[in-house]
Parts: sequence; structure tokens; C-alpha cells
Amino acid sequence: MLKRIVTWCLGYVRVVIHGYFPERFLNLCSARKIRIWNVERKDEGYLFSMSVQDYKRLRPIVRKTKTRPRIKKRKGLPFLIRRFWPRVGLWLGGLLFCCLVYLYSLFIWSIEIEGQYTHTEVALKKYLKTIEVKPGTRKAVLDCTAIEEAMRKEYKDIGWVSAEIKGTRMFIRIKETNLAKEKEEEGAPAHLVAPADGQIASVIVRKGTLTVRKGDQVSAGDILINGVIDIVGDNDLLVRKEAVEADGDIYLNTWFTYRQEYPLHYKKKEYTGKVKKKYILRCPGYEISFQNPLISLENWKHYDIIGERSLWKPPFEVVEVEYREFIWKDAIYSKEEATKIANAWFSAYLKELEEKEIQVLDNQVKLTITAKKCIAAGKLYVSEPVRTYRKIADSEWRNIETDEHSGDNY
Repeated sequence: MLKRIVTWCLGYVRVVIHGYFPERFLNLCSARKIRIWNVERKDEGYLFSMSVQDYKRLRPIVRKTKTRPRIKKRKGLPFLIRRFWPRVGLWLGGLLFCCLVYLYSLFIWSIEIEGQYTHTEVALKKYLKTIEVKPGTRKAVLDCTAIEEAMRKEYKDIGWVSAEIKGTRMFIRIKETNLAKEKEEEGAPAHLVAPADGQIASVIVRKGTLTVRKGDQVSAGDILINGVIDIVGDNDLLVRKEAVEADGDIYLNTWFTYRQEYPLHYKKKEYTGKVKKKYILRCPGYEISFQNPLISLENWKHYDIIGERSLWKPPFEVVEVEYREFIWKDAIYSKEEATKIANAWFSAYLKELEEKEIQVLDNQVKLTITAKKCIAAGKLYVSEPVRTYRKIADSEWRNIETDEHSGDNY
């Protein structure tokens, strides 16, 4: 493959020979290491391909064999350049294209954020705009270290940020520190305690000392499975105490309070009918955006990205992105619309409880619609698995022993 590319770059010709001794001509070419390929037998003689340099070495062989070579086709980069050389506009267009590709490669055209949990990508990009980090910014003015420090200062719950520029894309990876943790350390000695007031529904103990029974009423913070166990020796004498991680399946029946308010007045999107398109060339590791510089999205206050349409298949993918302008208009939800929204939020809440293995036993949530608000409020009687732990203090299980044979005793 590499040899073919080199041959095409240097140029080659398709030659037809005819005369008295064409076979001898081919033998002499082989003897003098003149490379020929794609040999075909024709009525007029032999047709084959050879490089331009080797064609210039044929004169002695032609005299000996009394054959007449004739170039039928010229192929390769040198002949292609010679053919289009008079077309000045084509070369200027190619030069302009190369300049534009280089010019656009000096900017970033997309920002990708990974690892966010509580913060949405839209909110993070909105903050990045305030510190002049947005698509269309020159890469030379972007300081990745400064961006990382600025995001850590702005968001106290983000413990780690990494900003990196690859090609015309910026990758921002973050790790948040406020993710829920049930225990500080896996396997550490701890009591299993009640997270709220309620009634014990079921109990299964695997490790630890059970302190409650099914049907008992407990308060928040009460120890359900004690992580301190007694090691008993002969004659039921206590040898020592040992701290373990309490383990078991306990379900607690308790009440959850639910309240959500939804304003009836809201802003509604209304599209103006103005549409702009941008084209993106994507190849492995790079992304170049092509857009008419006279048509800028900065002139629009609000716009939506309707979608991307692939015009060319990978690895060199051409994507068309469509933008539509819209304005915000005041609107009011009808009673049916407000009820539908409240039901959707409540269904999502129930689904979240189901994912946490919390079973709803009684639903006392009611919907109230006023002149300005839609309020869904009430209580849920649920059965939830207990996964709340409390660390065991050393004083709860370590015994301070005194030496009975010390020198202070007489």
C-alpha cells in the first residue's frame, strides 16, 4: 500500500509498445531492473505501467528491440498538478481552506463535562461562560489550571477538577464530595441505629447483639443491633468485649413528610422561526466547526439546539447542527396541566423510594390548587430498610486493666 502511494505521488504512465520484438523488450526491462506492472496483451502490442523515471531509461532498449513505446495515459500527483495549474481560483480556494482549518483549530468549539452528580451540565456551562470559557474561545488564552481553581472556589462540594484541551474540544472531569455515605469506613466497628421514630417491622441479625424485637417502638438514634459483643468463657464468665460491624436486615415502619409546590405562572418557549445551521467535521481526536462568521449566535438571546444530523459516515464524520431562536412568554398552567405535572413529580418520588427498597404502606398526600400555586403535601407511611450506622467509641468496649502485682501493693 505504501509503495502504491509513493508511486502515485511520484507519477507513472501507461505505455503501449508495438514492433518486431516486444517480448525481448520486456526481457531487457527485467534484466535492467526497470519495474513494470499491470502488463496486458493488446492487438496493437503490450500495455503496461511504469514510473516516469524508468520511462526515460527506455531509449537504449528501444534501439535494440526496434519497438516503439507510446504513452497512453499519465497518472499521479505531478500530472494532476500540471493539469489544474492554470486554474488559479482552485488553488486560492484550497489555500483559503487550509488557512481556515488552521484558524479554526486555534479555538475550542465544544466543552464536555463528565462526573457531575448534583450539578447539571447546563448550570456548569453557564458558570464557565462567566469566566470567559465558552465555545469559540482561543486556546491560547485558556489556562486549565486557573479554570480548575475557579471551579473549586465556586463549588465547595467539588473536591477534584481536571480541565484538558484535546484538539478543538475541552474536557472537564469533576468529582463531588457530597455524595451520600452510609458509613465512614466499610467494615469499621459500628452500631446499627434507627434513622427515625417508628415501629420495627421485621428483624434478621447476622452479626452483633439484637436490642429490639418485632413490633417495638423506637426513637431516632436508638441502637437496634449493638456492635459490642461479649466473649464468654467457661462457667459463663465474661472474658472480654469485642467491637464488630453490626450486620442484619431490619425494616422500620415510619412516616415520611412530602411537600412540593409548583407555581402556576411560568415562562413558555415560543420559536420565532429563525434557523441557523453549523457544520462540524469530526475525526478521531479532533473536531472542527465551520460557520459563517457573519452569522453569529451571539446576536440571539435564547436558542435551542434542535438536533444533529450526520451527513457523512465515520471516521471522518460531517455533522449538521441546527439552532432555532425562541423568546420567553408568560403563560399559566391549566388545572389539568398542573395536576399532570404534580402527578409526574410524585411518581418520580415514588420510583426513587422504590429504588432505595422503601415500600409505601399508606399514602395521605393530597393535591391543592390555589390561584397561584399547585401544592402536593401530606404524609407517607413506609417500610424502609435500616442502613444508618454509628461509630463505636473505645470506652464502650475496651476495659482498663490494673496490674495487681505492682510494686505499690503491700
